[in-house]
Amino acid sequence: MTNTTSSAALRTYMAERIGRTAELVRSAKRRGDIRADVDPELTIELPAGFAWSRLLTGRLEEDT
Repeated sequence: MTNTTSSAALRTYMAERIGRTAELVRSAKRRGDIRADVDPELTIELPAGFAWSRLLTGRLEEDT
């Protein structure tokens, strides 16, 4: 698999995962559990990005 193919596969995977998980945030917004101005995708991308960076740098088990 080439870097381009790998990158495309990862982008597709992440978009699907973030989209599904962001639906939880959208549901919470509809119920009034969280503020209306919360960005669902960004809310999910922040912790996901942190976890990926820890995973890819071998620091997943490190205390923060």
